[in-house]
Amino acid sequence: MASSTTNRTNRNYALDCLRLVAVLLVLCRHQIGEPTDASAPLWETLRRGGWVGLDLFFVLSGYLVGGLLFQEHQLRGTLHWKRFLVRRGMKIYPTFYIWLGIFLIGRWVHGDLPPIRNILGEVFFLQNYLGGLRDHTWSLAVEEHFYLLLVATLVVLAGRGCGRAHAFKRVPVIVAGVGVLCLALRLATAGWVPGAGDLPNTWTHLRIDSLAFGVLLAHWRASRPVDVDGWVRPHRCGWVLFGLLCFVPAFVLPIETSWWIRTFGFTLNYLGAGALLMACVDLGAGDAPSRLCRAAAWLGAFSYPIYVWHMEVVLRVYAGLHLAAGWSVWSTAAISVIASLCVGVAFGCLVERPVLWWRDRFFPSRSGGDASARSGAESR
Repeated sequence: MASSTTNRTNRNYALDCLRLVAVLLVLCRHQIGEPTDASAPLWETLRRGGWVGLDLFFVLSGYLVGGLLFQEHQLRGTLHWKRFLVRRGMKIYPTFYIWLGIFLIGRWVHGDLPPIRNILGEVFFLQNYLGGLRDHTWSLAVEEHFYLLLVATLVVLAGRGCGRAHAFKRVPVIVAGVGVLCLALRLATAGWVPGAGDLPNTWTHLRIDSLAFGVLLAHWRASRPVDVDGWVRPHRCGWVLFGLLCFVPAFVLPIETSWWIRTFGFTLNYLGAGALLMACVDLGAGDAPSRLCRAAAWLGAFSYPIYVWHMEVVLRVYAGLHLAAGWSVWSTAAISVIASLCVGVAFGCLVERPVLWWRDRFFPSRSGGDASARSGAESR
């Protein structure tokens, strides 16, 4: 697979930049307050549609993690699923459980411990079903469930004895089935369950098709790279335009009340995210990235700790600057975004990077040296 990397860093700059875009969209979604001037429509539009950053994250995760497993099988003829899960755990758990421990200690000090159901939901990554402690952690549960289901599915397919070239030929059919099933479940929930408009749209069985679509793109690129390049490179602008247009409804229709967004809208979003991803996979391949691109990619590589910690930062900045000091919501939002990036980078350097160093030393990747799969999948 081609990738826009340098030999020194082995990073895919374009995908890291796309990851930064995703986390900035989520930060827009979670800003608090309402401006009272003419900028109110712009503020509301950004908040209304910023959640599409999660669909972008989901497709990226499916593509990058699926690409790792496909590449390992191509190189070695097997899937070392235990090593894969250990490596994923060393990426996800340290940052998350440190956040969870600090959060619970803070609540305990103030004599305000949350319900045990919510604590258990966070501890066992079931917060999208049991309820969590913050509104954003449900997506981590969806991704954890996806990793387990993906590994189980690919191990079964690899064990069928079809050889390296044909072991995963059923992946497109399986992904199509997942897409149809999730859409059907969303329609059933919206149409047949009383009060469905108030039900969570965070359940794994309603959202995992976004991640599965990313796996499909990884399979397509791994099995037919020449065809993919022929489809994407000559029409890159068209792919980008299609992807952006797919996101437009989310910025117009509120997810809380729109039946269409909560059903077909999720499908449209992952199609758009996939188009943007494919347009960026080999963008700038062989060229030295600009300083701006390198800076954006560097920040994007810390998207996971930024995501985990951003709600704490947003809430405290809003309380300190807007409520206490009377700052405008736009100024408060700008500070909260900058502070979220800084806190995420700090925890990434202090916690994530050292753990990943030990992981790569004692549990090295078996997927080879392809930066498009390896470096990207090690981020959120």
